[in-house]
Amino acid sequence: RASRGPPGYDTASRPGPSPPSPPPLLPPFDNLYLDMNGILHGCSHANDPGIDADAAANAGGGAEAAAARDAQVEARIMQNVAYYVDRIVSTVKPRKVLYMA
Repeated sequence: RASRGPPGYDTASRPGPSPPSPPPLLPPFDNLYLDMNGILHGCSHANDPGIDADAAANAGGGAEAAAARDAQVEARIMQNVAYYVDRIVSTVKPRKVLYMA
């Protein structure tokens, strides 16, 4: 008898069928409609006063400070919108249409 290794080695080293993939958590979606009004409102009127557009508008401090603050708030809002939309789209993964209105 030739040495083949430990018992079961022969069958364990052969590729077999791959394990079944787990079922998806979400069913497949063809189309995704995003209401950007709701997303923009949520991202610009957050619970965090550092990104709340209304709080920044009422903070005072002169025209230059207000312009710099507005630019920072606007950039933060846009970052939040991009993050939120990216999370939704990467979770849902629409196959045909992404409609943002």
